[in-house]
Amino acid sequence: MILLKCHKQLSFAEGSFQLDVDLCVQPNEILAIRGRSGAGKTTLLRILSGLDRVKGSQVRFHDQVWQDDAAFIKPGKRGIGFLMQQTVVFDHMTVKENVAFGTQGMRDDQLVNLLLETCELSGLSHLHPTRLSGGQRRRIALARTLALRPRLLLLDEPFSGMDAQTISGLKQLIRDRQREDGFSAIMVSHQQSDYASLASRELVMSQGKLSAGNMDLSVVEGVISHVTRTNGQLVAEISTAIGLMKVPLPPEISAMQVGNTVRMMWIDGMLKIDPWNP
Repeated sequence: MILLKCHKQLSFAEGSFQLDVDLCVQPNEILAIRGRSGAGKTTLLRILSGLDRVKGSQVRFHDQVWQDDAAFIKPGKRGIGFLMQQTVVFDHMTVKENVAFGTQGMRDDQLVNLLLETCELSGLSHLHPTRLSGGQRRRIALARTLALRPRLLLLDEPFSGMDAQTISGLKQLIRDRQREDGFSAIMVSHQQSDYASLASRELVMSQGKLSAGNMDLSVVEGVISHVTRTNGQLVAEISTAIGLMKVPLPPEISAMQVGNTVRMMWIDGMLKIDPWNP
């Protein structure tokens, strides 16, 4: 369990307000925080990571104190993977070397190759990031962050500059790594479609304060608008109340067609898609 209590005055071009947060994240939970720019979302992640040290704040990870008035554990000692909003890659390294850097010297070629493949970077592994697009560089940074095998994963607008099909694959990758490594995660974004079918709980941040979201993210309903086959896998575009989602169809419902209604549910951390008659 992660606990955060923080009170900090924030100032932006639009004005100032008090960041007033009392947050609890359960083990293995993926929590989404939505809000406008300047609401305090990134500051919250920076405090959790230890990059910002705020007097009077309390941060606990299970039974370990990361920060209070008497103690402070440095960011590199917290076991956190932090994908920042501004993409950070090492231009002097190849794509594969960038991802492998996340293993922190613990050679794990199997994991590195898996991340390269899932992030659609295998064919680019020998190149340097300077030759790649912004979306490709973003995928390098995500793969390197997951290679850390973090205890807590922090994601700041992780899918910016990516198309719906790529986002769908990366969501599945995050779910798979969470089942393998058992981390908790906090993801901040402007829009619900970024974390639908990934997060199990939503909070909304406004003027430095958190409140419950208005949607049960464990169940999302929608209508299939398009079906394609990619690398032998049927992929459906599903129109939902929070936007267009692109998800793989499991074999048992591969006969679903355009116009059919489906319900997507989280069951024991797995995404389940079923036909649905409203």
